[in-house]
Amino acid sequence: MAAYDPRVIKGMGVTYALSTMGADHTAGNAITLPVDHLDPKAQIEPVRELHVKTMLLDSLGLCLFTGRVSLAKPELIEEMCRVILGWEATFPWLLKQAQEWLLLEREFNRRAGLSAAHDRLPDFMHQEPLEPNQTLFDVAEKDLARFYDF
Repeated sequence: MAAYDPRVIKGMGVTYALSTMGADHTAGNAITLPVDHLDPKAQIEPVRELHVKTMLLDSLGLCLFTGRVSLAKPELIEEMCRVILGWEATFPWLLKQAQEWLLLEREFNRRAGLSAAHDRLPDFMHQEPLEPNQTLFDVAEKDLARFYDF
C-alpha cells in the first residue's frame, strides 16, 4: 500500500481493497476527491467514478496526471480518439467501455482464485484507531460489496 492511510482517507481504503490490481493507489487516487475523507458514507460513488475514469486513461495510454485536464474536458479525449485512433467515440461510450474492462479484470481475478474475501483491508485497519482522530476504516461491507454494480 502507498502511504495514504485508509483510516483517515477512507476512499483510499476503498481503492486499496477493491482495485483489480491489489492495493494500488494509481487505480483511483481518492485523496484528490472533493469529499469528506473521514465520512465512510461519502466514498463509494466518487471512488467508483474515479476507478472508471482512471481505467479509461490507463487503457488509452494517457498518464494519470493528465486526468485533471483531460477528464475536465472530455472533448479532448474524444478528439484524441478520432485523430489518433480513428474512432468516433463519445466520452459516455468510452466510460461504459472502461466499466466493462474493469468487470473483465474482476472476472480474470475470480478465475485466478481471488474472491470477495481478498477484497478487504488488513484487520488492524478496522481495529486499531489512528491518531489523532481515533479513526478506523469503517466503510460498510455492504457498500464495498456493491462497488462494481454498474
